[in-house]
Amino acid sequence: MSSDWSATSYDFSASRYRRQAEAAQAEVRRAQARLQDAERENREQQRNAERLVREIARGEARMDELDSTIADIQARRAADQRRIEQNQRMIADLRTGLEEHSAELEAVNQQIVFLEQESEQARQRIEMNSRQISQLEQGVAQINEHLEQERLRLEQDHRSQMADVQAQTELAQMLRSSLDPVRVSRFGYGSSYQKALTMLEHAEDSTRLGRLEAARATYQEAQREFVQVARDVDAREREYVRARSRAEASLRQLENELVHAGTDDMRFWHHGDYAALQNQVNALKQKIENGEFDHAGRPEQVITALEQLQQEISMRQDDVAQLQHQLVETIRRAQARLEIMQKMMSTLMDIWGDNQFAITYGYADKDDPKTTLKVQTVRPNRQNVTLYMNLDGSFQFSWTGYAGMECARDIDQFEQKLRSEHQLSLAVSSTTPKPGQPNPDLGPTGPGMTLIQMDQSGSVTNARQQG
Repeated sequence: MSSDWSATSYDFSASRYRRQAEAAQAEVRRAQARLQDAERENREQQRNAERLVREIARGEARMDELDSTIADIQARRAADQRRIEQNQRMIADLRTGLEEHSAELEAVNQQIVFLEQESEQARQRIEMNSRQISQLEQGVAQINEHLEQERLRLEQDHRSQMADVQAQTELAQMLRSSLDPVRVSRFGYGSSYQKALTMLEHAEDSTRLGRLEAARATYQEAQREFVQVARDVDAREREYVRARSRAEASLRQLENELVHAGTDDMRFWHHGDYAALQNQVNALKQKIENGEFDHAGRPEQVITALEQLQQEISMRQDDVAQLQHQLVETIRRAQARLEIMQKMMSTLMDIWGDNQFAITYGYADKDDPKTTLKVQTVRPNRQNVTLYMNLDGSFQFSWTGYAGMECARDIDQFEQKLRSEHQLSLAVSSTTPKPGQPNPDLGPTGPGMTLIQMDQSGSVTNARQQG
């Protein structure tokens, strides 16, 4: 009874061991297959570094599965070891019962041999499983090494990107600090400057969120915007400086021209016109010194104000040139008026037979010698003549102190001598009376009148040549 039970138990154990061994082999084959899959995946990860980063998590999960498989194999190896120990104990029991069951000895010996063979096979499987586990551990180590290398590479890439972003940040900040916000706003590029500042804020946000490529691109865009703002501001400032410098240079030239034009003749003949020009030039100078054009509004309006100021200066330069030309013409006409007056005085000496007498002269406006010149002879208790002479060559005269036809006779002789000796013809062009009244017998003594003495040649003495 005992022998039958033992044989049955051995057969059952051997069958179970075979099934377990087959299961272990199947598991090993599956582990090998999984290892081959892992190697294929490793090669795929090596071909595509970017996909490997995304598959790291999947590889780690696969490593956990391999670790679980190894743990199962180790557990089965421990179970086989326990079975071997159990078989050895059973063999010892059989040997102990061998003396009691000699009839069953041969069968027991065969069973022992079979169990020993099973034990040997189990040890071989354990060794094979150990080798497989070692190979799996090597594969896992290689995967871990590759993952570590990838991690280091990614860290290096991250550090490089961070260094690049930091360099871009410093460059953008340097460009920003090179711009004066007040100067930028003054020349009309405040909105572009604010746009660049907004780009900087977006780039800083991207850096904080780890979007380094986006941060780098945004910093570069902000740099381009800062550079463009700097160029535009410099160009607008150069335009402003050129316009202001041109206006200032033109004003200095105008002042020099005005000083050059301010001769004694100019101040005598065109005192009012010259003073008005001086006031206008001083007003322009005050505008530039006070920077009134800077308050014109937007930068382009400031430039327009400077251009208008330049036009005003050019107009005043034209006025100075025109005034100088007028002065030449005025002097020419005054000289001609003086010559005509001298010829008339010489003619009066001839018809009166008086080689020396005094005359008075003055201007309708005592402060403006361009107005009508009033000339009166001073011959007490005798005939006298009053002349009203204009710069355009026209004149009027009146005769006083005459009786009867003497006035008509002298006037006729006066006209004939002027025509024959001086080629001057008299013609009535106006009957409008001139200001003032003819001389009384003793001559005028009022303000604005100058008394001079006519000599025998008919020239004027003690008088200003221009008058």
